[in-house]
Amino acid sequence: MKQKMNLELLARTREAFTSDFNSTSIVSCQHFFLSVREMFNTFMLQGAKPENIHIIPKSYSYNARVAKLLESDGCELWKYEYSSHEPFAQKMKYESRAFLSYLSDKIPANNRVLLLDDGGDLLTTAQEFFDPKRLVGVEQTTSGINKVYKTPVDFPIINVAKSGTKSTIEAKLIAEILTQRLVSFLAQKNLNPESALIIGNGAIGNYLQGFMGELFDTDIVDVVPGKSSIYKPLPEIIGNYDAIFTCTGTTSVPSSMHYALKKGAVLASSSLREFEPHVLRRKLPLTHDPHEHMYVDGVWLTNSGFPINFDGSLEDIVPQRIQITRALMYAAACEALVAKGKGELELSPRIQEFMVGSYKKLVTRDYMLHESAPM
Repeated sequence: MKQKMNLELLARTREAFTSDFNSTSIVSCQHFFLSVREMFNTFMLQGAKPENIHIIPKSYSYNARVAKLLESDGCELWKYEYSSHEPFAQKMKYESRAFLSYLSDKIPANNRVLLLDDGGDLLTTAQEFFDPKRLVGVEQTTSGINKVYKTPVDFPIINVAKSGTKSTIEAKLIAEILTQRLVSFLAQKNLNPESALIIGNGAIGNYLQGFMGELFDTDIVDVVPGKSSIYKPLPEIIGNYDAIFTCTGTTSVPSSMHYALKKGAVLASSSLREFEPHVLRRKLPLTHDPHEHMYVDGVWLTNSGFPINFDGSLEDIVPQRIQITRALMYAAACEALVAKGKGELELSPRIQEFMVGSYKKLVTRDYMLHESAPM
């Protein structure tokens, strides 16, 4: 088996480890991108059997072509239907539980179970179906690791979400594509907002403020007062802005605050549940398309309230740039196989240094395609 894409950092990361995944079952929740397929291909190159790779997609980042390719590789995919009237978090939790229950009778009894998670639902439920001595895990999102903090786990979990590498390099890439997608939406609808409010001054919000500040009169607020540019309660100020961009990973603008939104306001997000979007979606006819831009109750809900960068494309970010996230996940999986203890563990600083050094060398290469690849 050979690599199907030219993702040199991922290939170098594979060479840095001697991990053997032959007796490992990989249970994963992932976005369906071509570069994610390449990550799973890398596991296969290190001994993982395709029939031992089981993946549950997120409906808002599902791509049918990628799904077909993963199935042609021999991977098993869990299938379910998106419904606009259901709270996605509730649906994902239900499907993750059903997925694990199904796999508990299928995964070979002697296999180690590697949980590669995006959102924490697999990690916080797996012990109900598997002996924790068989489990190791990796989490790539802050919202997912926050779920882990609230749930006792008796197996090691490598925290990729809070690695310095992910919060600097990846965060800038995401903030850039979020801005691009918002600008594209505004042009499509012929909208010209003058003011914008960013809610959440974390890694992504900080970069987003830089990008959006070049386009709109932009303020930012955070639960940490010193990270806000304006110091008034959110319900008092939210109605002053033409565009609201949320990136907290929590419910930052609950339905009880929707009344205060400015008429014609554009709502965009980098994470789930920020606006309690299902409350707005329920006011429109049921749909099974998670990428509809909805005008409801006098406001625009972009991408049905899902992260605006996930529009069903084969990739949201140029693969040669976002490969650092795929490489981090692979490296974390290798570390998880030999990890001791239980609960959250840090991704090795040595590995992160290797990643950053290798990435900096690669960003100057012709195939990076973009002069502003983060350094």
